[in-house]
Amino acid sequence: MKTTTILVIGYTSQEQTALQIEKLQQFGAEVIVIEPHGGSEPGDFGVFAWEGNNVYWHDIDISSKQLSAILMSTRLPETPGKDTFLQAPGQRLLWQDWIQHYTVQRHFTESLHSLLLNYEHAGVPMFNPPGQTMLTQYWPYQLRMLQSSGARVPPTLLSNHPNRVVDFINKHGDCTIKPAASSSPALSANQLLAGGQLQARAFPPAILQQRVRGEDVRAIMVNGRVTASYMIVRPRYGSQAANNGQAQYIEISLPKSVDLQCRRAAALLGLKFNSFDLRKTEDDQYYLLECNPLPNYIEVEKRLHLSITADLCHALLAAD
Repeated sequence: MKTTTILVIGYTSQEQTALQIEKLQQFGAEVIVIEPHGGSEPGDFGVFAWEGNNVYWHDIDISSKQLSAILMSTRLPETPGKDTFLQAPGQRLLWQDWIQHYTVQRHFTESLHSLLLNYEHAGVPMFNPPGQTMLTQYWPYQLRMLQSSGARVPPTLLSNHPNRVVDFINKHGDCTIKPAASSSPALSANQLLAGGQLQARAFPPAILQQRVRGEDVRAIMVNGRVTASYMIVRPRYGSQAANNGQAQYIEISLPKSVDLQCRRAAALLGLKFNSFDLRKTEDDQYYLLECNPLPNYIEVEKRLHLSITADLCHALLAAD
């Protein structure tokens, strides 16, 4: 009988990943972990060898025929983390150090990415395939796929044309703006317009959206199915809960039409494990705002006693 072997790309030091590994092992799977970021010294990475169809991680055979499924618990880093350099207070970053560390990390990441693409081509089930995860990170493309799913999405403009940006704000009223290639928080486009920061000259492409007021809702998807949905109630500014940074989670059921939109959107994006951020308005309209192909759910799972990890692990074990 073939052993069920799950390859996990992630960090055992992260609570959510550690829980996923523990649950897979409880369900009888053999788990192999690859941590995609090296330590503080250049070349401090795990070693692997890939020749034709044969792949070894250290001395463990991780060829495609040995794997039942793959779980991506983290993104593949293109650059070294800050801990690579900040080993002492006030430490200065030397350019030659940056080039050395960056080059090593890039070589390792591109090799690992190529290996994962090979697994995908060989038909190894993957949550989520690297190609789909990468595409989802391109937010303008992601938004277009959300629109194509039939979901209700706020009016959106991608532009660095000052006149068209101004026209969009004048047409839609209260709007947000954020860089097209950044996960930075959205700012008030109206305030930037009032301050003269959007009219003077062309600026890097940005995403503008009509602001939708309402309740924050999140849906966790496993293998094309909504496995958990909940409302996030953030405390009022100045309250004791706000001082503690404590949000309240309330489990809810999505309307069938919204559930279907989430399933269509996940399928269009090619994702097997993801979350959707939604906004529910006062008149019970749901807007799909954003998709995360690597959802962080550990806190809400513990507080609402959900079974997200178990559902994910069952799906991985059934994927072979």
